[in-house]
Amino acid sequence: MKKFDLNIETILENWDTHHAIREIIANALDEQMISNSQEIKILKENNAWHIRDYGRGITYEHFTQNENKEKLNREGVIGKFGIGLKDALATFDRKDVGVKIISKHGEFTTGKSTKEGFDEITTLHIFISPPQNTAFVGTEFVLSNINDSDIDKAKEMFLVFSHEREIEKTQYGTVLQKDSNRANIYINGVKVSTEDNFLFSYNITSLNSSIKKALNRERTNVGRSAYTERVKSILLSCNSWEVANALITDLGNFATGNKHDELNWIDVQEHTTKVYSKIEKVVFVTSSDIAKSADIIEEAKETGHTLFVIPENLKEKVHGTVTDDTTLISEAEVENNPEILSDLKDAGQYFIIVPDEIKEKAEEIKVETGNTVRDFDHYIEQRSQNFEFNFITPSQLSFSELNNYQLIEKIYSIIGGKPKNVNQVLISETMQRDAYSFSPAAGLFQGLEKRIIIKRSVLSNRQRFIAVFLHEIAHAISGATDSSRTFEDELTRLLGIFGEKSLSKGILDIFK
Repeated sequence: MKKFDLNIETILENWDTHHAIREIIANALDEQMISNSQEIKILKENNAWHIRDYGRGITYEHFTQNENKEKLNREGVIGKFGIGLKDALATFDRKDVGVKIISKHGEFTTGKSTKEGFDEITTLHIFISPPQNTAFVGTEFVLSNINDSDIDKAKEMFLVFSHEREIEKTQYGTVLQKDSNRANIYINGVKVSTEDNFLFSYNITSLNSSIKKALNRERTNVGRSAYTERVKSILLSCNSWEVANALITDLGNFATGNKHDELNWIDVQEHTTKVYSKIEKVVFVTSSDIAKSADIIEEAKETGHTLFVIPENLKEKVHGTVTDDTTLISEAEVENNPEILSDLKDAGQYFIIVPDEIKEKAEEIKVETGNTVRDFDHYIEQRSQNFEFNFITPSQLSFSELNNYQLIEKIYSIIGGKPKNVNQVLISETMQRDAYSFSPAAGLFQGLEKRIIIKRSVLSNRQRFIAVFLHEIAHAISGATDSSRTFEDELTRLLGIFGEKSLSKGILDIFK
């Protein structure tokens, strides 16, 4: 019998038996994939657990490697480090687990022996015996003196043994339907973390630098910061309606505070709002929009809009965003023309495959509301563009309203004449809403039409009418918007003129 010193310098003291079993299962699954052999078997016989693959068979060289170059250069394998096998064998020795390894290349057991050249030092060795069956296929680990629960714990760490359904596979990894309240994060099929408040579980198959750096020797407790970007990439690459609809539904829980953590990421939020804008006559509002404009919110509902509450920072992000870069493809279109998906991918176009009825609805939404994400400000803007004034003539005014309306020429004379860009002053029963408060405006200056429009209700009070009219004249002369320094300076100048006149003649006399 030959023996080989494993030369294990550092023992993972915090490893339990199930961690070591995990390494054996991982190697078996890798061999199954690399050799394209049949599924591995894990079974119990004669009070011992057997883990067997049907690959090429383990050789003594596998125990001499600190890293497996074949695995390092192979995508999709679970184990990257040959040292994992040594860690497992050292843990089995520490936990008094009996180990026997069978392949056509030999039979291997573990035990303690003196280190060559250092009789006073005892180390863990592999003892090598000739093969009992040179026709044996694969590698079989026979483990004795272990609890069944350790096998169960080890199997729980692999996606292949879980009950999580695959929802969609992308170039970065797979979205999985979690089978409990907690979500699992897998890397190439091995669980590396759990999440209490994730919407889905994920299997990451394309590793970026942060994940590679975080994948320590133990492959456990990988932090969220290491895999967040990859999870985002998976979600943003999904083309299924199931994933898109789940994200939309979950973002809708923002108002109640019950959304999952993926929907805290601004780029996932933005992606979700763009998709939802295409399939629903929706207006995205914030809590402050609702608080200051309850009446117009109700109006939006009454006109068939769905109100969807989003965070303030998301509203700033999506304002004015177009959705042309997201294409909806119906299931019928895919069935009739399977090549359409590859054509879209080749063109770099993002798409989602949706049910036929969703596609039909999206076409109607596009005709009615366009291709822009509709936040509350955008809704107000569109509403203003479609607004129709209800103009009335001076003859329709009451006696007191007409008296105030007839002050217009006197006001012009006080300020030095009618502004050149004001041709007429009109009265309307209805008025557009103010762009800042969303309340119906009292007056409006329209530069292109060269006109000032006054809401009729303003004419019932002389002081109110004069104030509103001067306000709109200041807009006409300055050409500036509310809250701008230019506008404020002009309004101040006009107030100064009126103040000077009233002090010299008396406020009532200046209108005589």
